[in-house]
Amino acid sequence: MASILFPDSDRLAEHGPEFSVLSHIPIVLHPTGAVFTEATDYLRDRALMIWRNGRKKSPSAGSVRQFAYNLSNFLDWCEEMDLDWRAIDRGHDADPRSLVGYARMMADGRWSDDGPISRATVEARLSVAIDFLSYAAAAPRRWREPFDDAPILGYGHVAPSDRRYAIPSKVDVAAWLERLRSDTYPAQHLMTQMIFEAGLRREEAVAIRASQIPSPDTFSPGLYQHIEISYGTKGGRDPADPDRKGKPRTVRVHTDFLARLYLHSRNPKERLAALSVFRERHPDEKPPEHLFLNPETGFPYSVAQPNKLFKRATPAPTSPWTPHMGRHFYACWTLLELLQEEAHLAGLRRGDLLPSTLKEFGHSSLLRLKQYLGHVSEETTDIYLAWASEHLRINLREDAR
Repeated sequence: MASILFPDSDRLAEHGPEFSVLSHIPIVLHPTGAVFTEATDYLRDRALMIWRNGRKKSPSAGSVRQFAYNLSNFLDWCEEMDLDWRAIDRGHDADPRSLVGYARMMADGRWSDDGPISRATVEARLSVAIDFLSYAAAAPRRWREPFDDAPILGYGHVAPSDRRYAIPSKVDVAAWLERLRSDTYPAQHLMTQMIFEAGLRREEAVAIRASQIPSPDTFSPGLYQHIEISYGTKGGRDPADPDRKGKPRTVRVHTDFLARLYLHSRNPKERLAALSVFRERHPDEKPPEHLFLNPETGFPYSVAQPNKLFKRATPAPTSPWTPHMGRHFYACWTLLELLQEEAHLAGLRRGDLLPSTLKEFGHSSLLRLKQYLGHVSEETTDIYLAWASEHLRINLREDAR
């Protein structure tokens, strides 16, 4: 995931006016921490009106900041879809791997933690993406082929597509994970499975530390345990923090799977081999504390690794098949379990879950689900509730028994 670093305006001003003029221009970083040169150059040239593209007025500092957020969103989408931004095209409605596909995924909520995105936001993000690609194609850079910079309009606030409800079954996902197991290291397999088991974002899955996995001796009775995560989470993150710690949140994990994670964190041959490789190659550095380590390098996996793993085992249970869809899978099936748990506690059977009772229990269950997922809008959770109602064969529009 691309990061945005905002300069310290006071420190830049100490070096003279030629530096202070750059104080409002963000720096875009690759997931590795390296400067994303092309994206940063674009923001600088657009902010200083070196790249005009027909514009006559300099953008405000706030506008430049928003350009950075919009561009980062586009670059993250390219990474999620395993696309090279240098080769992406405008496309058409049937082409998901294009700018039109980017627009559709924002419009119907597949590329959002907050549900379907407004038309104004979709068009603002598209405008920056198109302008960046045009900048990249222009002389003297020519980082890519020429690009048609006509605006893409008409997407946003559309009804969610049927694909949002095409959540695969547990059996299908288990079969896919088994296919993946035969072609990956155990750490890669567990890391991927953790997205389905705990609803983690990909950056959270690669960043979790071994020390965060509790001993089974401390487990509470029951099918599920709760652990706190903060590495790689959204909100409250300092861009300069190498650990990328964000706002802490509690996630729900099946007891059996958490016990497997604990065993992996303590004494697996693969993890010991990875640490041995790291110490041999970097004897003066502190070994990484991450739970999942690459046995070939000794380093943690990059945030791009989950995307690659989702493309490795075929056929996929549904399309598109990405870590983001893995979170949707977790959300829908977890919500269904939460609804059934609450109904059982209230003495209701499945046949008693009529629209009125489902909405009552759904409100409480959705609040719990939002806490597990973190930063999810009412619109997105309503989509999950609609999926659960379809699974239970309940029509939420019915007003009476």
